[in-house]
Amino acid sequence: MISLLRPLVPLGRVLQRVCGYARFTSASAKLTGSSPCSIQEAKQVANLYDTWGTDYDDDVHKWGYQLPELAVNYARETVGQKVFEGARLLDAGAGTGLLAHCLKDAAVADATGIDISPEMLSKAMRSGFYSCCKVVDLKKRFEGLEDEAFDLTLCLGTLTYMSPEDMTLTELCRVTKKGGYVVFSMRTDLCEKWEAAQAALEQKGVWTHLGTSEGFDYLPANPEYGNTILVKVYVYQVA
Repeated sequence: MISLLRPLVPLGRVLQRVCGYARFTSASAKLTGSSPCSIQEAKQVANLYDTWGTDYDDDVHKWGYQLPELAVNYARETVGQKVFEGARLLDAGAGTGLLAHCLKDAAVADATGIDISPEMLSKAMRSGFYSCCKVVDLKKRFEGLEDEAFDLTLCLGTLTYMSPEDMTLTELCRVTKKGGYVVFSMRTDLCEKWEAAQAALEQKGVWTHLGTSEGFDYLPANPEYGNTILVKVYVYQVA
């Protein structure tokens, strides 16, 4: 059982504790290295998101966050309107379970959420959408998940904090059934650095590229993003 006893403090204070200065900088800047103090270690990432957990949903909604809806709609356009019906689904980087809001009525057979943050996963479980949530470091092997366990794997808003050298892409494919689908998002300012890793998996016959969306304005009210940093959604079929 995930503990709910850890006290939560405001995000600004945890950033000050982790990074040693008080000026507010967004979690995304901390995790991508675009601030004076970047966070890379799994424990630090978990600590940041655990502490942000209480206010996370309110904050992203204030920024106009709409990535789950955009990704779900694009997956349906690319694969078919019934792609989620009866599917065993993995939400890799589930956070607080924002994906649940746009998939609760999609007739998903079973949903599993994985994330580095126990506090966020505890909130995801309370959504009623997930049958199981596991604490997993998405940079490494997805411990506790079997090969070809899922019909559909989504990884939304998460690869921003990973590197192409991490195991994330290969693990997304490993846990997805042959013929199943991997759907992930990527910020437009980071797409280029991932191209070689995506192409290498296609050249090895691991997956087939089905489509890439246009750039979406997914955080319109966040001053660090606005209409300058967009997000694309990618759809692959595991071979």
